[in-house]
Amino acid sequence: MNDSHRNSDTINVIGTVILIIGIVLGIISGFAFQVANSSGSYYSRVEYSFNWASCISLIVSSIFIKVEFSALACIARASEETTMMVYRLMNQISYNNAQTNNKTSKKSSENATTLNQQTAPVVSTNIWTCPKCGKINYNYVTTCSCGEPKP
Repeated sequence: MNDSHRNSDTINVIGTVILIIGIVLGIISGFAFQVANSSGSYYSRVEYSFNWASCISLIVSSIFIKVEFSALACIARASEETTMMVYRLMNQISYNNAQTNNKTSKKSSENATTLNQQTAPVVSTNIWTCPKCGKINYNYVTTCSCGEPKP
């Protein structure tokens, strides 16, 4: 599971669990709510048969719920990707502004070398930028996908 898509993956798993539960309940309801069949006479023997209507209606309802949860997961994934893209852009803009400001101000050679060793500033407190590859990670991620530990 990709850390940046944690919410959308959770929504998708919930939809799958609901689908499985709906299928199982549909089969159980088919047996629980059996239909009585009689031959027409009052004293005749009554036979019970599987209730297909109950079974199929629960299964179809579960499929529709799964489709709705899949659509919600797609929306959440797009939102998560957009959020990460905005964070990357904001960090790049902040980094570029810092570079521009440092070029125009008078710095000693010692200050310039320490500036070059710095990573791009992090705009949000909920994320951190990998100093090795520049990937933006959430705070709960302790090691970047490139293998670099969180600074």
